[in-house]
Amino acid sequence: MAALLLASGLAGCGGEEKASAGPAELAGDTIEDICAAGTDEGTVRREATPDQAGDWPAYGSGFTDEFDIELEVTDGAGGGGRDLPAKFLPEKQTGQDFSSDMFQARQYEVGVLLNDDYTEDIDWAALGYPTEMLSTDADHRGLRTERHAFGLTYNSEKYSEDEVPSTYEELLDPKWAGKIAIDPTGSQLGPLGMSEGLGLDGAQEWFDEFSEVAKPVVFEGNTASAEAIATGQFDLTLNTSDHNAQALTDEGLPVEFKFLDYVPLNDLYHFVVAGTPRPNGAVCFAAWWSDPEGGTKVMGELEGVANDDIPPGTPEDSKVIAAKTEEDIESAAVFADYVAQALAG
Repeated sequence: MAALLLASGLAGCGGEEKASAGPAELAGDTIEDICAAGTDEGTVRREATPDQAGDWPAYGSGFTDEFDIELEVTDGAGGGGRDLPAKFLPEKQTGQDFSSDMFQARQYEVGVLLNDDYTEDIDWAALGYPTEMLSTDADHRGLRTERHAFGLTYNSEKYSEDEVPSTYEELLDPKWAGKIAIDPTGSQLGPLGMSEGLGLDGAQEWFDEFSEVAKPVVFEGNTASAEAIATGQFDLTLNTSDHNAQALTDEGLPVEFKFLDYVPLNDLYHFVVAGTPRPNGAVCFAAWWSDPEGGTKVMGELEGVANDDIPPGTPEDSKVIAAKTEEDIESAAVFADYVAQALAG
């Protein structure tokens, strides 16, 4: 039976195991049964980014229409998932009810929350989801909602595809000095630190040389970076995902995305908050949001975002870097932090 298995969890990547809090069952063995039960639980509260919160009916009305479950979004993820621990940890410590029933985040941003105190251990596999769709913590608490591929975005009015780097090694060239935008969080580069990428030592050595030779300019934002490329503020950026770059290309802006020899994948997951009185509604929404005919379709139409295992257009000779273990997540987090600290000076 599909169940909220409140079993042993990790206090974060590499954390200690916690004692089981005991099982708390969902309403049925199928998403259909769970969604039916969700209609009686009340309004589901979900953390959302500012863009989504500002136009939520465009994103979530299809779910409410189909399942008769109302959604309330909290514009509390302005900094992405990395802001969520600072929100949930004090709520727990002061004995408050959690302000949301569920949230979306990158796994490495919320590792401290992936235990029984903060998130439910949903048995997604029992509900028919393959391992590739689940977060890589020991309990697979999260269901993947988006997969972003990162590479190089460039100004197509200034350069042809052949004139810009094809590998991370080719970025180590003084001719690009001061012309490459890079995000202060280092999150887009984090996966390079995984064993399937450059490895943690190799990634740090690469970044040290990149910083010295290419002298990247700190500039925050996925879409904002590509827009800065279009206006000529920079020539190249490593900040922009394939989806976001393509959306701007479709709008007629002079930006193009190029996959490099390594393709860091940045995944987002839905997690259900521990002890929520609306577990069925939250699981129902998570399932709908990851459905190709549900939220994934909506995100594709509104933001150009997809959730494919292998991003469309990935060259056969490029190596996709996707987290498969907790060690991978930890390596990505360590390297992203290394980049962030180096950029902060």
